[in-house]
Amino acid sequence: MIDDKLTIFEVLQKIKDGKFVMPAFQGQFVWNMEQIEKLWDSILLDYPIATFLFWHIDDSNVTWDTYFCSFLSEVTFDSRKTADSVNYDLENINIKHTDTAILDGQQRLTSLYLSLFGEAFIRPNYARKNPVIKFSQSY
Repeated sequence: MIDDKLTIFEVLQKIKDGKFVMPAFQGQFVWNMEQIEKLWDSILLDYPIATFLFWHIDDSNVTWDTYFCSFLSEVTFDSRKTADSVNYDLENINIKHTDTAILDGQQRLTSLYLSLFGEAFIRPNYARKNPVIKFSQSY
């Protein structure tokens, strides 16, 4: 067993660089804005936020029909501030570049990734799916 410790920033940077992905069997992103705020509160107050489970992927454990998803780079919240947008696209990966899949921690890491590197939108009450109000800027 390898005990490689990574900081949250290092993990988020690896997500941004495409080195970390999610297996296609992961569920949709469902967290709401309040859950994301509470996660940040926990981090800033130095409370534990649980662990993450990573799967090292390579030629020995991935076949041609194994699909993965990149992390979301934008999300739309409905007027109740619940995630309400198209989720992950399936893709094949280049295992020479991408070497890790997230098995546990998808909601937390997606929330952190969107907060720091993504964009979020809030759809006004009774608006159709297309019109949105920009919530934050990408950095």
